[in-house]
Amino acid sequence: MGIAVWKVIAAAKTKPFGFQAFYPATASAATAFPSTHRQRHHDLQMKSVSLTPANMRKYDLVLIATDHSQYDWPMICRHSRLIVDTRNATASVKGPKKRVILA
Repeated sequence: MGIAVWKVIAAAKTKPFGFQAFYPATASAATAFPSTHRQRHHDLQMKSVSLTPANMRKYDLVLIATDHSQYDWPMICRHSRLIVDTRNATASVKGPKKRVILA
């Protein structure tokens, strides 16, 4: 639909009509979809990696699912190939954000 959800929330918060900001949360597949007998189960081998510039460049996509303040968002934006930001965590990052998709 082309609606910038984060911009709409920010604009509505400035109005004097008692608007309570609601920030959409991400949902994992485990909580979003009910289990059925046809559901496939995958043994995903996942591991944590350090948030370094070298590691950011290794991956095709960085998905931001939480907006913890201790992350270095400017560094992540500078060194990632593509970012899908579901929490508007990159809003305060200065400079162009051509590779950031707000979701």
